[in-house]
Amino acid sequence: MAGRFLRIISGAYKGRKLHSYPGLSIRPTSDRTRESIFNILTAIFQSFAGKRVLDLYAGTGALGIEALSRGAQRATFVESGMPAGAVLRKNVSFIPDPDACEIMGVPVSIAIGGLHRRGEQFDLIFMDPPYGKNLIHATLEQLSTTSLCAPQAAVLCEHFVRDAVSQQYGRLQLFDSRRYGQTVVSFFSLSE
Repeated sequence: MAGRFLRIISGAYKGRKLHSYPGLSIRPTSDRTRESIFNILTAIFQSFAGKRVLDLYAGTGALGIEALSRGAQRATFVESGMPAGAVLRKNVSFIPDPDACEIMGVPVSIAIGGLHRRGEQFDLIFMDPPYGKNLIHATLEQLSTTSLCAPQAAVLCEHFVRDAVSQQYGRLQLFDSRRYGQTVVSFFSLSE
């Protein structure tokens, strides 16, 4: 069965098709929702130039690749599912700079620990965990105990409308939330 295609919305790779699979246990963020997310992020950051991006539960990699297209310096993708990982590798294969992408094929909790031990910091962290598994809370809690968030970082979480997030996880404070159909996108930053 042929895969579905998503498109990069803006930037250097605008219009480029990304692969997905129908029926695969990944839910790629729709082009329209991704465009809304990046409009909000553009208002926050003004520019993506030089930004370091972490894409947790990356799936197709559409969010991290969109950030690279808009000028982000580097994206680290974490995706432990083998079929989704194969799609992700295919999707980043066109990016000319091999140092611009890292793919970690391990569970998110292990990746977060490893990145923390390496002393990594990110300006933008995406997470879109599988719905109904309570992973959003565990991941935000774990992130809040690390130094992975740069001082002005934004952490963006996609979650099912019935899976409400808390106002705060350690130093991560909710500052915005938008609903797109059955999906909610919640934005966190470091509290002072």
